[in-house]
Amino acid sequence: MFRLNHLKTEVSAAALALAMLCSVPAARAAGAIDYKKLIDQTAPALVTVKFVLKVQGAAGQREIEREFTGVMIDPQGMVLCSSVQLGTSKLMRRFRGTATPTDIKVLVGDDTEGVEAKLIASDSDLDLSWVQIKKPSDKGYAFVDFSKSRNVSIGAPLLTISRMDKFFDRAVVINEGHLGGKTKKPRELLVPTDSLGVTPGMPIFAKDGSTVGVVVIQSPDPEDMAANPRMAGQSTAVLILPSAKVIKATKRAQATAKEDEEDDDEGNAETKTPPAASKPAG
Repeated sequence: MFRLNHLKTEVSAAALALAMLCSVPAARAAGAIDYKKLIDQTAPALVTVKFVLKVQGAAGQREIEREFTGVMIDPQGMVLCSSVQLGTSKLMRRFRGTATPTDIKVLVGDDTEGVEAKLIASDSDLDLSWVQIKKPSDKGYAFVDFSKSRNVSIGAPLLTISRMDKFFDRAVVINEGHLGGKTKKPRELLVPTDSLGVTPGMPIFAKDGSTVGVVVIQSPDPEDMAANPRMAGQSTAVLILPSAKVIKATKRAQATAKEDEEDDDEGNAETKTPPAASKPAG
């Protein structure tokens, strides 16, 4: 009888141990981040921005062909970009020259030619620029909705999604890291850990797929850096602008673009020849 009870106890213990071993992968799976799901949801909103940067400096003018990845942020063809990537950053003032992005094209999906687009606004302090496709598709575009966001605590896991360059067929890649800290100056910013592998202009996500913000390059004004050269290396950082700030800045950009369009319409109206008066019927 003792042996039978002892055998039952060993069998029960073995069964419990097996159940615990099986539950470990299940628990890990439950808390795991679904990379494929995030790629499927987000990759269609990652577009390639191609342009020619006209640089005017002491050595004269030159033209540089460039391309980088931007993120579609509404179905009507507005693309959020890094000002540093587009050449509209305040850092250009350090080189005592001007840079103007021209011949802008946006490549969506498998498109290899691109559609014409224009720069509608830039915020050099935030390192953000907004590009608008001139003739958007009637079907609309996949986009990243920054209003579906969440606040995260220090130590929380973060994900960033980006594309490799043309040589690697612009493959989509996810990097994972954590929120390492927060700043209050020069503005509210999130500090990622080095492991995140951030790219300027790319969105950052929480583990549930909601947006956290966008990657920006922050630095002092070029004039301040010129006065204190040591500041340049110590005070330039790649950080995360929270989603709420991205939304607020985008609304300002849209308002600025609307005002510019109205000004253009008024200017054209002053130079246009008024239409000939039509004769009344009869």
